[in-house]
Amino acid sequence: MKNYFFSICGIWAMAVATLGLTSLAQGQTPELIQQKLLAHPPLASVSELQAVNADGHKYTIQVKDYVQVDLDGTGTFSYVVALFGLSNEDGGYLRVFKQQGDNLVLAGDEDDYRGVGGFGAAIVLVDVNGDGIPEIQVTGHSANGQEEFYNLYAWTGSALHDMLPYLNSSGQLVDIDGDGILEIVDNPDCDDNGCGSVYTVYKLQGNDYRKFKDFDHDPTGGTAANGRVNYVRSACKQLSPKSFSLSDITQALHQTAETHDDGDDAVRLTFGGLQNVHQGPVDVRQVDLSTIVVAPLLKPLHVRVQPAGEKGKDNDDKDNDSDDKNQNDLCKKMDSGRIVVSIRRSDFLKGLQRLNFTGPLAAGNTVRVRLTAKLQDGTPVGAVFVASIVGK
Repeated sequence: MKNYFFSICGIWAMAVATLGLTSLAQGQTPELIQQKLLAHPPLASVSELQAVNADGHKYTIQVKDYVQVDLDGTGTFSYVVALFGLSNEDGGYLRVFKQQGDNLVLAGDEDDYRGVGGFGAAIVLVDVNGDGIPEIQVTGHSANGQEEFYNLYAWTGSALHDMLPYLNSSGQLVDIDGDGILEIVDNPDCDDNGCGSVYTVYKLQGNDYRKFKDFDHDPTGGTAANGRVNYVRSACKQLSPKSFSLSDITQALHQTAETHDDGDDAVRLTFGGLQNVHQGPVDVRQVDLSTIVVAPLLKPLHVRVQPAGEKGKDNDDKDNDSDDKNQNDLCKKMDSGRIVVSIRRSDFLKGLQRLNFTGPLAAGNTVRVRLTAKLQDGTPVGAVFVASIVGK
């Protein structure tokens, strides 16, 4: 990780503010939403504006980006996270509002006020701990465009907690140990004389990323010893069923432990046709079944291996999810076996909403469900399934 932070003198107390903002779901234009957000910028931005304009500049405060998001797991998407910054300046400050009736009430600011982002700063939602509630990632790049980096914030209920205190990162967010929690992996530094050989891993401890250890090889398994990309993808995938109704999803979201039906149907995710990007077909028996993870941390009821040559309803190629005819033809020719992962239906239905960070699910939506695993030699395996949302 590299040092990169904004310094602003002074300490600001949180001010309570409300905006006369009707529901964002009722078709307000982005311009109108930004106008209302601009009525209540962070005090840090106001202080910074006063300082730079005192030197003769004519800067203004802008909303560089904003997202509507579900930060409390209720499915209401009642929070708005906005990135405020000065015109002609990089970076800015985050502020969180919560919708109450027709108003947005200030809910919190960054807990350290050090500023965030860089040139081209944008907000990205990413779930680093697999709980279905996204963290706030702000991406940016250096003035010359040569370095890309990001900051990460976790919502505590009253503030955005800096998960990378006094630091930012350009490392990969990747689950290296199969627990569904993303680590940060910094690749070796490179300069005109070449690249180093040390990979540094940071693990999530509470709401903070802390250095775990250095590796002399790629801990993700994604780079082979010869430096080539090392990855296995699934060419043949089947989700059964493929479609899920809004009413069933709503019922699952309101289901409690007391009303949970242990006998409800399972959803099957079948994957096979494994291909290493450089080495060709891979037998499914090389997959370490204990490393299979279905986002967002969906625990399999059971996992079954169909070796090559075994035929059954779980590897019916006519139901392959791929829309690519060439891929479908490939699946019919190749037989390297299949792996069938069964997930409790109610858990899967809840997970569909938790994977959709942009708003409540609606009929016609599709949700991408990612399955990851590793071969016994550590090579990463990936498969993406597409679930369709239908009406009642």
